[in-house]
Amino acid sequence: MNQQVAMEVQGTPVVFMADGTKKVQPDWFVDRLSRVERLVSRAEPLALSKVKLILDLLHMDGVVRLAGGGVIRNVILAADPDTHEGVGVSFIEGGVSAPIVNWAKSVQGVHFEAAARSALSRYRDEINAAVPVGALSSLELAAQYPAKGSMPSEIVKKLYATRDAEVATLAAKDSISAEDIAKLDRGARATIASSHFSKCDDTAKTALLNDSHHWVRSSAEISERDERVGHNQ
Repeated sequence: MNQQVAMEVQGTPVVFMADGTKKVQPDWFVDRLSRVERLVSRAEPLALSKVKLILDLLHMDGVVRLAGGGVIRNVILAADPDTHEGVGVSFIEGGVSAPIVNWAKSVQGVHFEAAARSALSRYRDEINAAVPVGALSSLELAAQYPAKGSMPSEIVKKLYATRDAEVATLAAKDSISAEDIAKLDRGARATIASSHFSKCDDTAKTALLNDSHHWVRSSAEISERDERVGHNQ
């Protein structure tokens, strides 16, 4: 169930236009945004990797709680005094230093969704840049950037550091199980398959040999073949 409350905008909003450019907003916009009645969701926060689910719930309920402490909302503020056209925004408050506000190209649903996607991307990047290495597993971090090339360079560095830490922890164990590799992304799984396959128990070896990614499977197959050759010599 949702409820309505009046809230003031905390901090100076970072406002982005539909084309991605920043813009200093007129007084009427800032005033109207500060007086919007916010819907508050009582549902559990959603992981930032669940973009489709977030957008679906946002379309139905107008508000979604996000992992990291943020809340995203879609609202139609008012008519622009200059163009007399309705102004729609998707904005996120909480979890970040200042509200992230994306001005939709129009109040049509497709433009609201584009604005929400953009706001979520900016929120995700700011949240992930702030969390310490190890707070998220490599799998959790990588899952938030499914599109190739979408991960910012600073997050890429954090992902690599997370992988290194995870692999080092498992390499120090006497035996690696399937449960141990369950939270590793494909890069970390491939490293285990290629460099630490001999430490894997049967459950981990089976998981690696049947992994969903060909890179991990091929690494495991090569390691398994090398083990057999070594045993036969």
